[in-house]
Amino acid sequence: MNSEDPICIVPARGTSPGLPKKNFKRINGKPLVAHTIESALESDCFESVFVSTESEGIANIARDYGANVPFLRPLELSGESAMLQSVVHHTIEQLDSGVNSVEIMDDTPVVVLQPNIPFRLSGDIKRALSAFKSTDKNVLITVVQENRFYWQQSGEGLSPLFSERQMIRDDLNPLYRETGSITITTPPMLADGNWTGTDPAYLLTDKLSSFEVRSLIDFWLAEQIAQGPSIVFRVDGGGEIGLGKIYRALTLATALRNSLNCRITFISDKSNSGGVRKLGESPFETVAVSNETEAIRAIDDFAADILFIDVQRPIEEYLRQFHQASTAVVNLEDIGESAEYADYVLNSQRDSGGGQPVNHLTGTDYLVLREEFKHTSRKISEKPTNILLTFGGSDPLGLSVGVLTEVSKREMPFTFRLVLGPDFGSRKELDTLPDEFLANIQIQSDVSNMAELMQWADVAISSGGRTAYELAATGTPSIIIAQNEGEVERMDLLRRKGAIEFLGRGDRVNLSRVPDDLLNLANDYDRRREMSMRGHELIDGNGVERILDLVHEILIG
Repeated sequence: MNSEDPICIVPARGTSPGLPKKNFKRINGKPLVAHTIESALESDCFESVFVSTESEGIANIARDYGANVPFLRPLELSGESAMLQSVVHHTIEQLDSGVNSVEIMDDTPVVVLQPNIPFRLSGDIKRALSAFKSTDKNVLITVVQENRFYWQQSGEGLSPLFSERQMIRDDLNPLYRETGSITITTPPMLADGNWTGTDPAYLLTDKLSSFEVRSLIDFWLAEQIAQGPSIVFRVDGGGEIGLGKIYRALTLATALRNSLNCRITFISDKSNSGGVRKLGESPFETVAVSNETEAIRAIDDFAADILFIDVQRPIEEYLRQFHQASTAVVNLEDIGESAEYADYVLNSQRDSGGGQPVNHLTGTDYLVLREEFKHTSRKISEKPTNILLTFGGSDPLGLSVGVLTEVSKREMPFTFRLVLGPDFGSRKELDTLPDEFLANIQIQSDVSNMAELMQWADVAISSGGRTAYELAATGTPSIIIAQNEGEVERMDLLRRKGAIEFLGRGDRVNLSRVPDDLLNLANDYDRRREMSMRGHELIDGNGVERILDLVHEILIG
């Protein structure tokens, strides 16, 4: 190791005053201390993870799980009055004295991971180190936000830490609790006696990754969390309704699987064969049903803790049944009458703001994007040449053929790429276009690199489904033509924010105008630059993380 490498220390006593032998006790088959060691090693941030303990038993466990225990700490640093700061300072002194050839300088980051936090994310460790290196502060702590009606002792009574009682909890000024999950400091701070200082940098973590084990009840809760909740997605897609809902559900499910040990099942209507086929290609269990009675039975069979519903028209009686049961119902994108039977309604395609129930979470803050569409950068070309055409999974209005027919009638200085969805049904009509025109069109099917294609494109012409939001997120100037009335409504937000040029519903638009609209946009550099900027501003790409926070809130409060 050299002086630039961070030092990772896990302080783990063999016994604890509050809960004897806590670090030996198992969660999901592994000793408590092992969960912290594994998250540290999985972060790939450390050449070695050092465990400080007075217990030979803990030392053996630590070594079994890949940690380094070069010495046992003295008993006087393991009693009830021992301060964590002193334990860490002792470990640094021992390592710096020549054990394991560790070189420690004043600016060496010392990362302390307390072992009673079993669900710490390895990604949080990476983020914490990155934040620490980019700040001018010499300490970083992890905190969790809490909106509660807290009181503090004042004389012989209590005084509130909130300004007024007549407000909902979420409107309270948030407080931040230090979690102890990750603390990054430096040797001089440890030697000074105040290892966190009074003005540390901080990293906000979610409630699950800051869950502390301090009692037997906590162990029981941790075991339930480790076994994982049952999460069911009732989702349809394919054919005329497109695959947007399927892709969104799969993106959410993948994120949930990566952050929770959960059982995930998809239930989908077999009449939408394209959606069932796409789900079948995923690693998740998929059940194809013929009607809603079968769907309800399947949800019951899987004992869903959380039910995500993303279908065209949720059935009121169907939702009411689960609303009155223990299953938490999260309705995606639905704003109809049945929404009142959902515990939460998420609608990323509706303006956020007042005048809506507190359980309705709206706006692009909750937009689900795959990783490749997040946090992209774009240079707007002064003379665009590359045009992307994409009209959804099935293109029910035949916009691919209609737009290309009009474009083929004009002499245009562009290279076109057309993406065909898996349920595209107008191939014969497409083949009737002039051969000399088709020779200059790149037609692609089963595309797995849509984000790269969007980066390639200077301008896109698209329908108004999921792809329109991905184009806005990547800053791609776009002309949008809706396939149905639902897309007309959903594109209103992007239109009003100036992130797209919207022509209307395809069966009401004279497609002969498209070549002129394309040329006008291509020749308007300032407009394209503004559209790109507005798209980036509107969509920050963190919708999945916000929905994961909601799931954590549902699971652990």
